[in-house]
Amino acid sequence: MRRPTVLPTLLQVAHTVRVSAPTVFDAALGRSSRDRVDARLRSWSSAGVRVTGMQVRVRGTEHVAHDRTYVVMSNHQSNWDIIALYHAFPGRTLRMVAKQEMRKLPILGRAM
Repeated sequence: MRRPTVLPTLLQVAHTVRVSAPTVFDAALGRSSRDRVDARLRSWSSAGVRVTGMQVRVRGTEHVAHDRTYVVMSNHQSNWDIIALYHAFPGRTLRMVAKQEMRKLPILGRAM
């Protein structure tokens, strides 16, 4: 994965705020749904790949059955791993694992 430069990174940060703000707001009001969040995440990751010019190469997708559930581990070599994962598995529902303490964060914790 080629890492994006400064301007595309700033554009993606702005887009992240634009997508995150209504998601956090919906979660705070109890209006979020998995389908809505999944759609926003797919849109966010697609835009991230486009805006940053990120090049993601995926191999072995022929071994991924669409009727099965998988555990995918990210090694977090960069801040772009989540965007790359959503891009690598289009149309799939992905869930992230976070430390329990993250749920205690004001506002953001409720959106997790």
